[in-house]
Amino acid sequence: MIKRIIPIICFFWLSIQAGIAQNFMYQAQLDTIVEDGFYRITISPQIAGYLKAGLSDIRLYNKDLQEVPYLMQQEQPVQYKKLFREYEIVSKISKPKSGTSLILRNASRSKINNIHLIIQNTNATKKAQLSGSHDANEWYSIDDGFILYPVKNQSATSEIKALEFPLSEYEYYKLDIQDSLSAPINIIKAGYYDTHAENGKYTPLEELKFIQKDSAALKQTFVYIHLKQPALVDKLELAITAPTYYLRPVEVNIPTITIDKRKRQKTFYETVAYTTLKSSADKTIFPKSFHAKDFYLLIQNEDNTPLQIADVKAYQLNRYLVAFLKKGEAYQIKFGNDNLQAPQYDLAYFTDKLPETIPVIQVKSILPVSSSATASDSDSTFFTNKWLIWAAIALVIVLLSFLSFRMVKDMKSNQQ
Repeated sequence: MIKRIIPIICFFWLSIQAGIAQNFMYQAQLDTIVEDGFYRITISPQIAGYLKAGLSDIRLYNKDLQEVPYLMQQEQPVQYKKLFREYEIVSKISKPKSGTSLILRNASRSKINNIHLIIQNTNATKKAQLSGSHDANEWYSIDDGFILYPVKNQSATSEIKALEFPLSEYEYYKLDIQDSLSAPINIIKAGYYDTHAENGKYTPLEELKFIQKDSAALKQTFVYIHLKQPALVDKLELAITAPTYYLRPVEVNIPTITIDKRKRQKTFYETVAYTTLKSSADKTIFPKSFHAKDFYLLIQNEDNTPLQIADVKAYQLNRYLVAFLKKGEAYQIKFGNDNLQAPQYDLAYFTDKLPETIPVIQVKSILPVSSSATASDSDSTFFTNKWLIWAAIALVIVLLSFLSFRMVKDMKSNQQ
C-alpha cells in the first residue's frame, strides 16, 4: 500500500510546486525579431521594480510557452579601455647591411616615456638607439641601449614591443636599428596605448519627488526621496546651489521592516552608501545597488548652514537578458514571483562565445497576467487554482501523517 501511495504523493507535490512556480504576476511582449541571433532585452526600471532582489523571478518564453535560456547582464559603472593610438611615420629608410631609420612624429608634443612597435614575427635580435628632435633636423640622444629580441607570437603574425625611455616632449623621434648582420625587421605600426574611462549606461527613474528638512538641533539635513514605484537605484545626482564652499559627510539610508516575536512591526534603516559632498567635486553618489520606493539622505552639517538642494535625480544601471532569438517568432517575458530561484542554463558556460556587439531590443507595455487571460475563473486548471492547490497540499499532509502512523505501528509490531 505504501509503495502505491508514495508515487501519488510525489506526483501531487511536484505538480503543486510547478503550479506555484509558474504563477507570475506580470508579462510583456518583445519587439519584433528581424533576424536570427543574440539580443539584449532591456530590463526597464518599470520591470525591475516588480522583481525581487537578485532579479531571479523573470523568465523568457517563445510562442509555444517553452522557456528560452538567457544570461543576466548589466552595464559596468566604469569601464577602462585601452586604445592603440598611432604615431605618424614620417619616414622609414632601410639600407642593406647597414640599418633601418624610422622617424615618428608626436604632433601634439605631449610628454611620453614609451613607444609601442607592432613588429612582424621574426627570429632576429637587433640593437637600436632612440633620439629626439624638435624640428627633424637636429637630433638629441635619448637611449642607445635598446635590444629588440626575437618575436614569436603563436596566435598572431605580429607582436607588440614596448620601448621605455626617460620622459620627454620632442615632436620627432628617430629609432635607428642596426641591420649589419641580417635583413631588416618589418615594423608595421608605431604608437602608444591610451587608457580612458567609459561610464556605463543608466536610465533615469521618472517622477521622483523629494523633501528637504533641516534640523538645527541635530545639525543634520534629511532629504526624503519618493519614487512612483519600487525601483533599483544605482546612482544619485544632486544639484546644490549654496553655499559656495562645503565639505559634508552624507549617508544614503533605506528602510527595512521586521516583525518581532510579539508580531509588532519595526523599521530599521540600512546605510547603503557613505561618501562626502564637496563643492569642488561632482555631486554624484554611487550607492550599493538597492531596491526601494522610499529612502533618504542624511547630511551632517556640524555648525554650517544647511545645503540648498535644488534637485535630486536617481538612475538605474542598465540591465539586460541576453538570449538567442529567432526571426519572426513571438516572445514574451513573465515576471513577479517570489517563489522562483535564479534559473540554471547551459548558456552560462559559453559567455566567451557571445558576439562582441549585440543589438538591444525593448519590451512592449507591461500587463498583469490576469488581465490578459481569456479563460474565466471556472475554466482554471487544477494547477492554477489556488484553492485547489491548498486543498492538494492539505491532502498531501494527511497522507504523509497516515503513512507515518502506519510505519510507526508496523515497527512496533515487528519489535513484539
